[in-house]
Amino acid sequence: MNSENNSKEHLDRNTKNVNNASVKSTNNIHSQSFLYEPSVSIIEGIICKKAVCAVSHELEDSKPKDTIIVIALSNKISIVNPEGVDTTNYDENPPNEYNIDTIQLVLPGYHSLDKSIGHLVHLTGTFFHGDNGNHFTDILLSVKQIKDGNDSTVYKY
Repeated sequence: MNSENNSKEHLDRNTKNVNNASVKSTNNIHSQSFLYEPSVSIIEGIICKKAVCAVSHELEDSKPKDTIIVIALSNKISIVNPEGVDTTNYDENPPNEYNIDTIQLVLPGYHSLDKSIGHLVHLTGTFFHGDNGNHFTDILLSVKQIKDGNDSTVYKY
């Protein structure tokens, strides 16, 4: 069994939310709701590398392997708009997303999370919806702070 699955099975902490706005409830009673940016959220999970097929614009038939950094969440979450926001126009507001268990991480600059791979972390940041070929999950987190499982700050941006 790989360390990602093994570690995820032993997690029992709850995902935290620092959003103060009202959000719509979800159909999954075990899923906690968070808001899109600019709201700041704190989530918990295991940092993992994930192989993806990146589209090459030079060679249409080639799909070279690339690796992204993701967080495998301790608990599924939902990312929603504040109540009353029209989500039918994607150009103005991203769609609500439910039962999310993996989120691609966006780090400022050239920071590496290699030391955190396979470890439980608490991430602080803002959620946004994937909108281009470099986004491999529907939801991404722009990371502002990383704390290890003991709540010791590893990185702060």
